[in-house]
Amino acid sequence: SLGDDRLVDLVATGDEQAIAELYRRHAPACFGLARRLLYDEAAAEEVLHDVMVALWERPGRFDPDRGALRPFLLRLTHGKAVDRLRSESRRSQRERNVAEEFSQISDDIDQEGCLVASCTGCST
Repeated sequence: SLGDDRLVDLVATGDEQAIAELYRRHAPACFGLARRLLYDEAAAEEVLHDVMVALWERPGRFDPDRGALRPFLLRLTHGKAVDRLRSESRRSQRERNVAEEFSQISDDIDQEGCLVASCTGCST
C-alpha cells in the first residue's frame, strides 16, 4: 500500500494503476463536494473528471511539502465547481439578454408593421 505522495510520483511516469488508486481513494470526497456545490450529479461527475485529468496531466502541481493530496484535490474541485457555476451564470445572463432583445424586436415589428414586401404572414 503506497502513500499518496508516491502514487503521484508514479502518475508522473504515466502509471495508470497509480491514477486508478488515487481515484479510488479520493473520488468520493471530490464528487461529494462538487455535488454539494453544483446540485447536479452529472455536472459533479464532469468536475471530478476534470480534477482527475488535471492530476494526470500535471502531477507536478501537487507539492507534498505544502500539504496532503486530499486537500489539494478538494481545492481543485472547489475551484472547478465555482468556475462552472460562474460560467453557467454568465450563459444564463446572455440567454436572458438575447430573449429581451428578441422580445423588443418583436414588439417593434408589431408596432410598426412588417416592412418586407413579399411577406404574406403579416396583417399589413
